[in-house]
Amino acid sequence: MTTGNCKYNRLLYGYSMIIRGILVLPLMLGALAAAEPAVNPATDAQPRNTWLDLHEGQKKAARREAQVDLVLLGDSITAGWNAKDEPLWNERLKPLHACTLAIGGDRTENLLWRLRDGLVDGLRPRAAMLMIGTNNITRGDSGEQIAAGITAIVAELRTRLPGTRILLLGIFPSGEKAGNERRLKADAANTIIARLHDGKTVFYRDIGPLLTTGDGSITREVMSDFLHPTEKGRRIWFDAVMGQLAELMLP
Repeated sequence: MTTGNCKYNRLLYGYSMIIRGILVLPLMLGALAAAEPAVNPATDAQPRNTWLDLHEGQKKAARREAQVDLVLLGDSITAGWNAKDEPLWNERLKPLHACTLAIGGDRTENLLWRLRDGLVDGLRPRAAMLMIGTNNITRGDSGEQIAAGITAIVAELRTRLPGTRILLLGIFPSGEKAGNERRLKADAANTIIARLHDGKTVFYRDIGPLLTTGDGSITREVMSDFLHPTEKGRRIWFDAVMGQLAELMLP
């Protein structure tokens, strides 16, 4: 074999290896991506820059209260109890020394961040009522992802409020008719978080059926936008949990 042929063969071999590398590289990158699980956004604690002042204000306001025996945690559905001048608050929640620490638009990862930033530090409530996850549904998270986020929040609460009993509510139904995608995701998440009930520290309750009609529809009388409870909806909500909260708040 001549020197020219050897050089040609080596050059040809080099080109073939480059081409093989180009073909194999995407497969290798795909395998690496599959080996590393994607971060679940519902458990990736994150603040929202739009509410940092409100978050700090709620922390300070809670500590100014003479007595906090019940904290309400969640998103805008729970934040609907914030209007302390409304008769329903004064009638039902004020006597329980309740404090609402909820911000509209929050997802599980936002509440998780707030807890880690000291939202409930220094408080010693007898009970906490938690419901969150509907904004994760809006983003497109799966039921499993949302449940993981709620599970992380419950674990954080148990660490920071070891003497507090947690009433964990299933995500409320939304959308006018039963069977829509939002409800299916809520049901999937609720099925998983129901397993957190231990009858000692965590008590799971799904009152969604009380907010719907016989065929599963939601009326505007109960939820004006098929998502946020009206005053009537909040009365149904509170009537459903009042007895259980009273038990959980016993010394």
